[in-house]
Amino acid sequence: MVERNGRKPETADWLRDALLNADPQTLRIPQYQEDHEALKKRVMDIFSRLDEREATTIDLRFGLSDGIPLSQVKTGEKLGCSATTVRRIERSALDKLRHPITPSSLLS
Repeated sequence: MVERNGRKPETADWLRDALLNADPQTLRIPQYQEDHEALKKRVMDIFSRLDEREATTIDLRFGLSDGIPLSQVKTGEKLGCSATTVRRIERSALDKLRHPITPSSLLS
């Protein structure tokens, strides 16, 4: 993976790219379309382990829905909390997502 802004890309970067930037020509091929839909379903299954606030925080911070990642301050403004609270929620959510069952869920 390519480094962005001098930082090592995270899994969320790859997922965002895979879900949002899929080549429309490729998605016209039934197998790729099925794979893309399967990946989206797996991501949603994994996100189901997060509570609503954690899922929303991760979505906003990494731009998973719209491709526009927000800072902790901007995420806090949208959620009505401080950047410190966003940092705490984000850390907790990422810890849950790093649980050993997560990678095998994506690879199956």
